[in-house]
Amino acid sequence: MKKHMFCLFSLICFSIYGQENYVFKNKSAILNAGFGLGGYYGHGWFASGYSQLPYINASLDYSFYNVDKGIDIGLGAYTGFVSWSYRYNGVYYTKSGVYKNSKLVQRWSVFHIGFRPTIHYSLEDTPLDIYGGLMLGYGIATYTSSDPDYFYSGVSYTRLYWGLLAGARYFFKPKFGGYLELGYGYSFLNLGISLKLK
Repeated sequence: MKKHMFCLFSLICFSIYGQENYVFKNKSAILNAGFGLGGYYGHGWFASGYSQLPYINASLDYSFYNVDKGIDIGLGAYTGFVSWSYRYNGVYYTKSGVYKNSKLVQRWSVFHIGFRPTIHYSLEDTPLDIYGGLMLGYGIATYTSSDPDYFYSGVSYTRLYWGLLAGARYFFKPKFGGYLELGYGYSFLNLGISLKLK
């Protein structure tokens, strides 16, 4: 009975993934969409009421070169957004050249866009893709406050950034799965859904 069950299971796997099939192979394209957890954002000694949105992000990986069986080089695009706010209670300086003693709600928003070269290792005839890579991108940060006359209100800046990543995808169905990534961007852990486009 066990032997028959094993044969049936093997047949199902074979029919779904096919012989010598890999999740991420030459000309494959996979879209990730999810959110990040963890990270550090400074908000001053006298801040309170701190709140933060999860780090919302999406990425696309495209396999353009096959190194060996199950090993592929990918190149993809990346974008992400995070925002956090806090309250400052005390004296602050205004653009009008005066000091105010009031509550000030402050918010930072950061938008990222970039690309990421990756290397993938897929297990033959299994729905698992393990990968690592490098993030290279451009960040745009904007600061606003509840008082438009606050000295720093409306300030924005841009900078280049980079980071390392390691991740894995598991496909519950041939074109739908989940992913988990560690170690880059404005969060330490990213997770969400994966869609295989081709």
